[in-house]
Amino acid sequence: MPAKTRNENSRGLKGYLFDAALVLAAYAAGVFIRAQSALNYGAKLTSDDPLLHYMITKYLIEHGHLPHYWPLGWHPWSYDPARVLPILHYYLGALIYRLAALVKPNASLLEVVVYTPAFFAPLMVIPVYFTAKLLWDGRRVPAFAAAMLASVSYPAVMRTIAGFYRHEQFALPFLAASFYFTLRAVREEDEAKSLLFAGLSGLMLVCAAGLWAGFRALYDGYPLFLLGLMAFEWADLRDYLALALPSGYVILSSIALYPHLNQRRVYIGMETTLIYGALLAGTVYLLWPRLKSDFAGRMDRRIAALATFGAVVAILFAVPPVHALAPPAVRVTGDEVVVTFAIPPVTPREDGGVVVPRVGDLPLVAD
Repeated sequence: MPAKTRNENSRGLKGYLFDAALVLAAYAAGVFIRAQSALNYGAKLTSDDPLLHYMITKYLIEHGHLPHYWPLGWHPWSYDPARVLPILHYYLGALIYRLAALVKPNASLLEVVVYTPAFFAPLMVIPVYFTAKLLWDGRRVPAFAAAMLASVSYPAVMRTIAGFYRHEQFALPFLAASFYFTLRAVREEDEAKSLLFAGLSGLMLVCAAGLWAGFRALYDGYPLFLLGLMAFEWADLRDYLALALPSGYVILSSIALYPHLNQRRVYIGMETTLIYGALLAGTVYLLWPRLKSDFAGRMDRRIAALATFGAVVAILFAVPPVHALAPPAVRVTGDEVVVTFAIPPVTPREDGGVVVPRVGDLPLVAD
């Protein structure tokens, strides 16, 4: 390939700088809008959920591990934070606080968690911009429009505004990055590069799985899109790998129980049923033409793949689920209805409150 001229290199550099300027503008707009509440009214949490996540992050920083039991949420049962929800956002929030303390030693954890959504969530404009640019064959106007919509749209802002310290502000950039890398994997002609992009997509999706339960939109979406391609006989091996690997990585991470994931095993969850069906259907779809039999020759491979999908889903849905938490027991005695919840015994206090037994390193008091 002939070397590029200085003028061609200059145009390339100018193009990269222009892309960076557009992305930075979209990011700055998102930060500006999200930070207004904190700038005008001070560093305050906006709801009970952000308060809960702030308190658990504070506990993690002070003790070096998550609490084993948290009575201040999910009354009346309460819950173990590591067993119910994804937990990577606690560690990521603690890491951001440590980094912020290096720049501003007197920064409080409250200030950091209040402003974190405003600065972290708009990072999603980076993959959104390049995704739109890829879909529009390199055109920057629709790419910038997509980035601005992602940055300032009402639903995204309301769930990632300053003070709304939850899961979404961390997960959205990773989900957008996973989608971008999957699109690159599907459109890449070189199989090695396609596998590389599929692996990067899987890495982003594994991170998103540790941050927000909403990762299932892509976790289930990729294999179901693959199923749609097979139905129209548009899928090939590259599509199968590009759309199956990301969800497969999440399943493997659940089997290994990576420390950022909650202890609910995703690979036996109902949300994985469609994935197993789509993956096995894809295997049948790819191998069916290689079967040397009269039956395989007479049946369309799409019919065989869809039949496999239906059979797998039907079998897995027929298996009864395992409930980690038993429902409350209800007993009717005369005119009274007694409801017994699965919570530890409590001791009444003189002021009318109750004392919950100490569990692990956390002294628990509930009013």
